[in-house]
Amino acid sequence: MFAMVERNVWLAQIAVVMVIYGLGTWLPQIMHRLGYNLASSLSFLAVFMLASAFGGILLGRLADRFGTLRTLTTAYVFGALAICGLAFGGPLLVTYVLVACAGFGSIGVAMVQLAYITSFYPARLRAGATGWAVRMGRFGAMLGPLTGEYLAAQGISARSNFYVFGAIGIFAAMALVLAPRRRHVVDADDSFESLSVHAGPTSDTEFSSPGTTSS
Repeated sequence: MFAMVERNVWLAQIAVVMVIYGLGTWLPQIMHRLGYNLASSLSFLAVFMLASAFGGILLGRLADRFGTLRTLTTAYVFGALAICGLAFGGPLLVTYVLVACAGFGSIGVAMVQLAYITSFYPARLRAGATGWAVRMGRFGAMLGPLTGEYLAAQGISARSNFYVFGAIGIFAAMALVLAPRRRHVVDADDSFESLSVHAGPTSDTEFSSPGTTSS
């Protein structure tokens, strides 16, 4: 079961990091190709990064209230739609809003996703599982810029970049949804701590032989 879980969460992590690094590397160039001046193109990248900081905090609050998986998948779809919406252009203010939503639905999601990944594992495995997810995400950090470079080398329209990265975001959401959920895994340390809490302090009389009394 853990093999299937790891496959899905690693794919989700690779995909979201692909979106982050792909757009983070190519967004100014793509926007410049779409007709925006250089100053605006660079400011789009700043908005993309800043929105993610607030997005992570907001998504954390929403996850506590509505459930982490539901929040993550909704944010992924929301971010993917915003990324695809950038392909249609529009007024500068609308474009800034879409870029902010794209950051919210990519970098912001990645922050909460790492915390969600730990819920698939017992306590003794969580640190290692998180570390492996981060390591696998490094492949996405390489593949994202390479994907943008490949699309540019093929002479594909700048708008197609947004469709590709939006689709990758949807793929990440699907990988999380299809990850098998564990029914209940009791960690040995957790079990011992739980028993200690519920049992409460014990006295010497509880362990004395029948017929004996404590002094």
